[in-house]
Amino acid sequence: MILESKAFAQVAASVGEALAPQAFEKSDVASSENSAVFVGKEIAYEVLYKPEEKLFVLRYCSAENGVPDEKFKITVRILCPELRADGLKVNVSKMNRIGGEWVQSQPDRRLAGEIEKIILKQASVLYRRAVAAGEE
Repeated sequence: MILESKAFAQVAASVGEALAPQAFEKSDVASSENSAVFVGKEIAYEVLYKPEEKLFVLRYCSAENGVPDEKFKITVRILCPELRADGLKVNVSKMNRIGGEWVQSQPDRRLAGEIEKIILKQASVLYRRAVAAGEE
Protein backbone atom coordinates (compact mmCIF):
# COMPACT_ATOMS: atom_id res chain seq x y z
CA MET A 1 0.00 0.00 0.00
CA ILE A 2 2.92 2.36 0.65
CA LEU A 3 4.15 1.92 -2.93
CA GLU A 4 0.62 2.57 -4.22
CA SER A 5 0.36 5.75 -2.10
CA LYS A 6 3.69 6.92 -3.51
CA ALA A 7 2.47 6.14 -7.02
CA PHE A 8 -0.73 8.14 -6.45
CA ALA A 9 1.25 11.07 -5.03
CA GLN A 10 3.59 10.95 -8.05
CA VAL A 11 0.70 10.82 -10.53
CA ALA A 12 -1.17 13.67 -8.81
CA ALA A 13 2.00 15.79 -8.61
CA SER A 14 2.80 15.16 -12.29
CA VAL A 15 -0.72 16.13 -13.35
CA GLY A 16 -0.50 19.27 -11.21
CA GLU A 17 2.89 20.21 -12.70
CA ALA A 18 1.59 19.69 -16.23
CA LEU A 19 -1.50 21.84 -15.57
CA ALA A 20 0.15 24.66 -13.59
CA PRO A 21 1.46 26.57 -16.66
CA GLN A 22 -2.14 26.65 -17.92
CA ALA A 23 -3.31 28.46 -14.74
CA PHE A 24 -4.87 25.37 -13.10
CA GLU A 25 -4.96 25.32 -9.33
CA LYS A 26 -5.29 22.39 -6.97
CA SER A 27 -8.68 22.54 -5.28
CA ASP A 28 -9.31 21.82 -1.61
CA VAL A 29 -12.39 19.88 -2.71
CA ALA A 30 -11.66 16.19 -3.20
CA SER A 31 -13.89 13.11 -3.14
CA SER A 32 -11.46 11.17 -0.88
CA GLU A 33 -7.93 11.17 0.51
CA ASN A 34 -6.92 9.36 -2.69
CA SER A 35 -8.21 12.17 -4.89
CA ALA A 36 -6.75 15.38 -6.27
CA VAL A 37 -8.81 17.97 -8.17
CA PHE A 38 -7.35 20.67 -10.43
CA VAL A 39 -9.56 23.50 -11.62
CA GLY A 40 -9.09 25.89 -14.54
CA LYS A 41 -11.34 28.52 -16.07
CA GLU A 42 -13.58 26.16 -18.08
CA ILE A 43 -12.07 22.74 -17.27
CA ALA A 44 -11.58 20.50 -14.24
CA TYR A 45 -9.45 17.38 -13.82
CA GLU A 46 -9.62 14.79 -11.05
CA VAL A 47 -7.00 12.15 -10.31
CA LEU A 48 -8.45 9.34 -8.21
CA TYR A 49 -6.98 6.11 -6.85
CA LYS A 50 -9.24 3.25 -5.73
CA PRO A 51 -6.92 0.99 -3.68
CA GLU A 52 -9.43 -1.85 -3.29
CA GLU A 53 -9.56 -2.17 -7.10
CA LYS A 54 -5.94 -1.11 -7.77
CA LEU A 55 -7.44 1.41 -10.17
CA PHE A 56 -6.24 4.90 -11.14
CA VAL A 57 -8.80 7.20 -12.75
CA LEU A 58 -8.24 10.52 -14.50
CA ARG A 59 -11.43 12.42 -15.19
CA TYR A 60 -11.72 15.54 -17.28
CA CYS A 61 -14.72 17.75 -17.83
CA SER A 62 -14.85 20.86 -20.00
CA ALA A 63 -17.56 23.49 -19.85
CA GLU A 64 -18.90 26.16 -22.14
CA ASN A 65 -20.49 29.12 -20.35
CA GLY A 66 -20.39 27.11 -17.13
CA VAL A 67 -22.24 24.11 -18.63
CA PRO A 68 -20.29 20.83 -19.04
CA ASP A 69 -20.05 19.79 -22.71
CA GLU A 70 -17.35 17.08 -22.86
CA LYS A 71 -16.13 14.42 -20.43
CA PHE A 72 -13.15 12.07 -20.65
CA LYS A 73 -12.42 9.22 -18.29
CA ILE A 74 -9.13 7.33 -18.36
CA THR A 75 -8.84 4.30 -16.09
CA VAL A 76 -5.61 2.45 -15.38
CA ARG A 77 -5.99 -0.92 -13.66
CA ILE A 78 -2.91 -2.49 -12.10
CA LEU A 79 -3.14 -6.23 -12.82
CA CYS A 80 0.09 -7.37 -11.17
CA PRO A 81 2.90 -5.83 -9.11
CA GLU A 82 5.57 -6.58 -11.73
CA LEU A 83 6.58 -3.97 -14.28
CA ARG A 84 5.25 -5.63 -17.45
CA ALA A 85 3.21 -4.54 -20.47
CA ASP A 86 0.49 -7.03 -19.56
CA GLY A 87 0.44 -5.75 -15.97
CA LEU A 88 -1.69 -2.71 -16.88
CA LYS A 89 -5.05 -2.22 -18.49
CA VAL A 90 -5.90 1.27 -19.76
CA ASN A 91 -9.39 2.24 -20.88
CA VAL A 92 -10.47 5.57 -22.33
CA SER A 93 -14.07 6.73 -22.59
CA LYS A 94 -15.44 10.00 -23.92
CA MET A 95 -18.86 11.61 -23.79
CA ASN A 96 -20.17 14.79 -25.44
CA ARG A 97 -23.27 16.77 -24.55
CA ILE A 98 -25.42 17.02 -27.67
CA GLY A 99 -28.79 18.70 -27.40
CA GLY A 100 -28.66 18.52 -23.61
CA GLU A 101 -28.02 14.74 -23.56
CA TRP A 102 -24.72 12.94 -22.84
CA VAL A 103 -23.73 10.79 -25.82
CA GLN A 104 -20.90 8.22 -25.82
CA SER A 105 -18.20 9.22 -28.34
CA GLN A 106 -15.26 7.25 -29.69
CA PRO A 107 -11.86 8.55 -28.50
CA ASP A 108 -8.76 7.99 -30.62
CA ARG A 109 -8.10 4.22 -30.49
CA ARG A 110 -4.34 4.77 -30.09
CA LEU A 111 -4.74 6.82 -26.92
CA ALA A 112 -4.96 3.89 -24.45
CA GLY A 113 -1.83 2.27 -25.93
CA GLU A 114 0.10 5.52 -25.80
CA ILE A 115 -0.90 6.06 -22.18
CA GLU A 116 0.25 2.51 -21.31
CA LYS A 117 3.65 3.19 -22.91
CA ILE A 118 4.07 6.45 -20.99
CA ILE A 119 3.14 4.81 -17.67
CA LEU A 120 5.50 1.87 -18.21
CA LYS A 121 8.35 4.17 -19.21
CA GLN A 122 7.89 6.36 -16.12
CA ALA A 123 7.45 3.32 -13.86
CA SER A 124 10.74 1.95 -15.19
CA VAL A 125 12.50 5.23 -14.39
CA LEU A 126 11.05 5.28 -10.86
CA TYR A 127 11.96 1.62 -10.32
CA ARG A 128 15.59 2.22 -11.38
CA ARG A 129 15.79 5.22 -9.03
CA ALA A 130 14.40 3.15 -6.14
CA VAL A 131 16.87 0.33 -6.81
CA ALA A 132 19.76 2.80 -6.98
CA ALA A 133 18.65 4.32 -3.67
CA GLY A 134 18.28 0.86 -2.09
CA GLU A 135 14.51 1.20 -1.62
CA GLU A 136 13.41 -1.81 -3.66
